[in-house]
Parts: sequence; structure tokens; C-alpha cells
Amino acid sequence: MDSRNKLLQAHLANLQERFVDRLAEDRAGLVRARGAGDAMAMRELAHRLAGVSASFGYPKIGDAAVRLQEAIDSAPEQELVHTAFDRLVSMLEDPGSFVE
Repeated sequence: MDSRNKLLQAHLANLQERFVDRLAEDRAGLVRARGAGDAMAMRELAHRLAGVSASFGYPKIGDAAVRLQEAIDSAPEQELVHTAFDRLVSMLEDPGSFVE
């Protein structure tokens, strides 16, 4: 591996580490938003997670985030929001179990 590839690999590893470190903050943000009844804040966090999770090797977390976002968008079924929320938050408690 040449030095450019090593540098790129090191940079990507750093980005992935920062992503994983931020998952705990995202989880806390989701819990705060739910407690405050702020569906838009929950949706924004879910949208961000949906967009980046697969890129860092966590497609299952991304899929769960998409489900939460879609549940919020379809609003009438609050049970769907609660189920999707609970699933995503539980995954964020132990993201290492969902890396691919």
C-alpha cells in the first residue's frame, strides 16, 4: 500500500471513530427530543443517521433511522413512531453489534 492509500485509510478510520463516538450523543439527543415531544428534532437526527450510517459500516442503524423518519412523517400512527424510536435507541446503546 503506498503512502497515499495509507493516509486515506487512516483518515477514513478517524472519521469512522468519530462517527461511532457521536452515536452516544445522537442517542441522548433522540431521548431528549422524545421527552420534549419534539418530533422535528427526532426526525432531523434520524435523517442524519440514515444518511451516514451505511457509509461507516452500520447499514442496520441507517435502516432503523429511516424507519423512524418515515414513521414521524406518517404521524397519525404514534405507535409506529414509538416502535421505531425504541428500536433505533436500543441499537445505539450497543452499535458494535450492528457493524458490518
